[in-house]
Amino acid sequence: LTVLTLTTGAVFIMWLGEQITERGIGNGMSLMIFFSIMDGMVPGTAQTFSYLRTGVITPLRLIILAVVMVAVVAAGIAQIVIGAGLIAWVLLLLIALA
Repeated sequence: LTVLTLTTGAVFIMWLGEQITERGIGNGMSLMIFFSIMDGMVPGTAQTFSYLRTGVITPLRLIILAVVMVAVVAAGIAQIVIGAGLIAWVLLLLIALA
């Protein structure tokens, strides 16, 4: 039953994306992915500030995490080849912050 439900839902979402594209509103699947991400931004930001207030995460760790996230996105956009050594250092840094 679970597999049937998930498959039916996936097919419906694909159909809905195709309908959005055919109607000329834009690229349907990309729009749905974008709005899905934007839907989680406000609660995610509120939870991050909550973690800062309660001391779950320190401001320094948050800044380091933000810098790493920006570097990864910038590398993906600019298609910069990141060497394995740099990836290893980033992983060690993230493990140390955990």
